[in-house]
Amino acid sequence: MEKYGVIFAGQGAQYTGMGQDFYLHNPILKGMYETASSLLGFNLADLCFTENELLNQTKYTQPAILMTSIAIYETFKRKFDKPISGMMGFSLGEYSALYASGIFDFATILNLVKKRAQYMDECSQKKSGCMVAIINNDLTKVLELVKEFDGVWVANYNSPRQIVVSGKKEAIEQFKEKAKNFGIKRMVTLTVSGAFHSPLMEEAKNRLYLDLQKNPSSKPEFPLYLNRTGKVWDDLNNLPKVLSEQVTFPVLFEPIIRQMIQDGITTFIEIGPGTVLSGLVRQIDASVKVIAINKYEDLRNLEVL
Repeated sequence: MEKYGVIFAGQGAQYTGMGQDFYLHNPILKGMYETASSLLGFNLADLCFTENELLNQTKYTQPAILMTSIAIYETFKRKFDKPISGMMGFSLGEYSALYASGIFDFATILNLVKKRAQYMDECSQKKSGCMVAIINNDLTKVLELVKEFDGVWVANYNSPRQIVVSGKKEAIEQFKEKAKNFGIKRMVTLTVSGAFHSPLMEEAKNRLYLDLQKNPSSKPEFPLYLNRTGKVWDDLNNLPKVLSEQVTFPVLFEPIIRQMIQDGITTFIEIGPGTVLSGLVRQIDASVKVIAINKYEDLRNLEVL
């Protein structure tokens, strides 16, 4: 029996034009974009659909990706009639999953992501940092190397062949030089504006915790696997803690996907801009099915499920 899991894209997946074809095909989305623009204080359609210098700035990137993922999900759920057995979102994508699973409503999730983006952006300006993806067949020596550096932390456990490190720019540069000496050659600087998922985001964590405490949550409609724990969320009272800590702790993507597979999920549907997560899932377990819904035409792939 097939069991379906939905996974939502995170920051770094943004591109000009993302979500526009869904906006044009689904009549309900125009009103949602207008509502979001009013709540956020800037025009989301312009931000997502036209060339501009704002899309890669954290305080704009996060709401833009959230809205794109919600737009795709709102279209997807009207065309997919099979039960969903689990959800997760990668970092920022966790907020898309919180909306899709019914934990927070549209206005609440927009406000929370607006605050999250603001706090993380302000932390980034105070404490300059960056993130680097490391692709290597043997990550053991990479993990050992991280321990040698103050100011460098593992930010994402992405797959058996990829992790992301986060930290202070000078420390990251020193880390990269030493990594080259160990024969690690594939290192890619990510399109983000700070050292996310590291202790440099401590102030953002504390401020976000206070905001999360003010917003009551509902019981999820689907099992939700959390970045912070790698497990299904089962405690309504600890959501502010685990969500706020998410910005200072690593994203446990590979452990979550392995847990979802262990729990019986056989097909993963990626929702949001890009197809990065689909590639990572295939690296983790090539036996599962993966479909990415990034363009409106991708919805046709649901017909074979």
